[in-house]
Amino acid sequence: MGHAVTEARPVIDWEAVMQCTTATAVACASALLLSPSRPDPARLEAVSRQLLRVAKEHSALDMMAAFGAQNRVTRSVGAFFRGQPAISLPLGGGDGGPPVGVQIIAPYGREDLLFRIADRLEQAMPWDHRTPRISVRRR
Repeated sequence: MGHAVTEARPVIDWEAVMQCTTATAVACASALLLSPSRPDPARLEAVSRQLLRVAKEHSALDMMAAFGAQNRVTRSVGAFFRGQPAISLPLGGGDGGPPVGVQIIAPYGREDLLFRIADRLEQAMPWDHRTPRISVRRR
């Protein structure tokens, strides 16, 4: 079909993912901490109170470390964190088991390329007739 196919299984640094997630939550909570009228902690849920405590303890160095973690995560996980167009297609599987998916990533703004590739792959390897043993059935 004129496309290069590369099988890849990126190693995900889950500690770095959590560091990024925490930094994002801290950035959101910091807006509350900096507001002229802070929310009454007694009226907040426990998770929100804990987040505000974590945000108070987070330093500029913690945020810089999180930016480094974000850089590592986006380079390893790819399209999801970068906002690049990607599509996952159920190209394998059998015996009623779960489908095996393939993720295809395109350059920014090239969703059209993903749709054309998906169309060709579906023509070559139709998947609309395959249903795993456990699934939501169409009516």
